[in-house]
Amino acid sequence: MKSDIFSLLNDSGQSKWKLWLLNIILRHKIPFNKPHGLKIIEVGHEKVRTILPYKKKNLNHLGGLHACALAAVGEFTGGIAMLNSLRSDQLRFIMKDLHMTYHYQGRMNVSAEVSMSEKDAKEMILARLESSDAVMYKQVIEMHDKAGSHICTCEVNWQIKKWNKVRTDK
Repeated sequence: MKSDIFSLLNDSGQSKWKLWLLNIILRHKIPFNKPHGLKIIEVGHEKVRTILPYKKKNLNHLGGLHACALAAVGEFTGGIAMLNSLRSDQLRFIMKDLHMTYHYQGRMNVSAEVSMSEKDAKEMILARLESSDAVMYKQVIEMHDKAGSHICTCEVNWQIKKWNKVRTDK
């Protein structure tokens, strides 16, 4: 299944049908995000763009997009970008912490975009994993509404490890 995700990510940039299928699979695999209606709208070689719809389930008591819905789209977009750039089922990446800075009230659809270059993936993560059990990588995800207003900035610190270095308490 993991290789299918990598294949879909690769093909989603050129095929609307593959992008649709990727979104369906991710909705099923990440059920927490399903009520938000998060959707990947663009997968490039080094860029991922998603959308958070302006709908009732995503609104706060003031009628704007809820802070937690915006945080969820930030983490989701960053995670998909990590998956797209690292392309390895041998790595585990998990959010260590997340910081949100809100600039403007979201009152329409918001898109989140993040770029991660192959150079960053190789130099900042993969090369460092050769000499370290874990690597921290900070990612910045910008979110804008469809009118172009900068709604918020999400900073995610990811911890990346090889699966054989992951320890869990039992």
